[in-house]
Amino acid sequence: MEQRSDYFEGVLQVRRANEEVLVFIDEVLKKRKGVFISKIKKAGSGFDLYISDRKYISTIGKRLKEKYGGKLKQSPQLFTKNRQTSKNVYRINVLFELYDFKRGDILEINNNYIKVSNIGKTVSGLNLVTGKRMIFLMRTSDYKIMNKYKTTVCSVKPYLEVLHPETYQNIRVDNSADVKMGEKVNIVMGKKVLIV
Repeated sequence: MEQRSDYFEGVLQVRRANEEVLVFIDEVLKKRKGVFISKIKKAGSGFDLYISDRKYISTIGKRLKEKYGGKLKQSPQLFTKNRQTSKNVYRINVLFELYDFKRGDILEINNNYIKVSNIGKTVSGLNLVTGKRMIFLMRTSDYKIMNKYKTTVCSVKPYLEVLHPETYQNIRVDNSADVKMGEKVNIVMGKKVLIV
């Protein structure tokens, strides 16, 4: 990412950022002439990007949320007063935080087990019990990221069973899957045991 001068009108705070997100921000900035990053600071689980155009920072934040989903907050901050016009001059802080889960993760949401397939304005995925696609607005949903365990199928009839990964006892699986005896599978264990 190109950095020039010390001038900036706002800060884009990106948290839980990965390389893909930073490349996306760089591509968006290159499309706008005259907009540049004056400095980059490492901050916790992400970065603070000091950008030269406060209006464009909001645009970048909105584009990040549309593409990757996550939390977006904007807050103007009084910087100074213009001596000639006596108007207040503001800088803007835009916080974009990616969710702590990614595509392929299993979420428990309202007693549903969802394998995440799409993250954007909404989060969608496959309900592992019903086999139906579900869509959630994450701002209204509490969720838990389920741990995946590798185990072995020990019975397919009359019930589908796998070995418990810690106790090695047979446990019944609550969803159906096209698997064979002895096959290695990934499961999640909560109120239900599911092959993922």
